[in-house]
Amino acid sequence: MSTHIDLYADKGSTFSVVVNVKNKDDSPFDCSGYSARSQVRKSYNSDYGIDLTCNFLNQSEGEISISLESTDTRKMKAGRYYYDVELFTSVDGIVTRILEGQFEVNERVTSESSNPSLD
Repeated sequence: MSTHIDLYADKGSTFSVVVNVKNKDDSPFDCSGYSARSQVRKSYNSDYGIDLTCNFLNQSEGEISISLESTDTRKMKAGRYYYDVELFTSVDGIVTRILEGQFEVNERVTSESSNPSLD
């Protein structure tokens, strides 16, 4: 069973979080031989999702960085989304969901263009 953690990102900002995959006894899970993938979607059954970038920082210690570029968060409307993170092997087809939860995008005020008048 995966761990449930809610994540928060600001619209138009770079998002990054580091997660540590653990065994049931709280020891680090060795992710050697695994790849990681993740998506965020407006609902569980949405046709469209945005891929989150997953990079192993220390594979043998189960340390993974999950991120979105500012161009991706800029495309998202403020509100609640859902995400998950899976580990998988291409050799034997094992897929394990390690993390899931809500992904909240907060609206922003500052943008790239400036407008000299405030309505």
